[in-house]
Amino acid sequence: MKFASFDFNLDESNVVAFGVPLGKNPNKSLQSLRYVSQFVEPMDLDSGVNLLENVKLHDSGDMELTSLDRITEETKKILQMNKPPLILGGNHLLSLYSLKAFENVKLVVFDAHGDFKNSYDDEKIREMNEGFYNPNINDATWLRRVSEFIKPENIMLLGVRSCDEFELNDLKKSGIKYFTSRKIIENQEVLEQIKEFTKNSRVYISFDVDVFDPSICPAVDMPEPDGIFFNNFQKMMQSVNGKIVGIDVCCLNSQDNEISEFLIARSVFEILHKI
Repeated sequence: MKFASFDFNLDESNVVAFGVPLGKNPNKSLQSLRYVSQFVEPMDLDSGVNLLENVKLHDSGDMELTSLDRITEETKKILQMNKPPLILGGNHLLSLYSLKAFENVKLVVFDAHGDFKNSYDDEKIREMNEGFYNPNINDATWLRRVSEFIKPENIMLLGVRSCDEFELNDLKKSGIKYFTSRKIIENQEVLEQIKEFTKNSRVYISFDVDVFDPSICPAVDMPEPDGIFFNNFQKMMQSVNGKIVGIDVCCLNSQDNEISEFLIARSVFEILHKI
């Protein structure tokens, strides 16, 4: 099953997708997202634009995840073809390994969580990182590790609303630009900040779907209250003012309904439209 029913071969494509079966129920979630994406209309009625009109996507299916370094290797292969990868996951740890394949990028992260702890261990994190657990390298620490090879001033975190006081203090001192979901909803200046941050830049979008309010996106591992809504996400993506060179979509944990999948697929269309 292909994402959004795309059937372009590798040579004629301008985006290459692959799945990373990492996290809790990854195979079910990846299958569900691909299935639902086939029924989401790409036409934006307000703008009169087909969001996927210029997108030629090749979906190579799910990779065999024998090691986390395989994510980096697969990403590098796609970049060597001068095409942006669309990485469907899986938990947020995958972003650490995909980003190792990139140079000279601005990182825009949509996420409810800071993920900036230096080390973290609890039962839920162990479960989410099953098979690849490390207290220093997991869902709660991945952005801290990324800031060790991408300059913090080249990282923007959008929609954050959950971290402890020590993590928040480190985030403030780091130089990472961050905006809470409340600031995004109440302050239009955020859109100008995104536009300026991404201007004339190579941009990687890391889209953790728990950035949305759980009332509209319940199928996540950590559903934090007071999140953003689709129109907020849409406006922020429209404000991205650079060249998107990589995308990952992570942290879907499919349930018995398809509410979250429909929202996520439509949101991915918004990102793809910017390529």
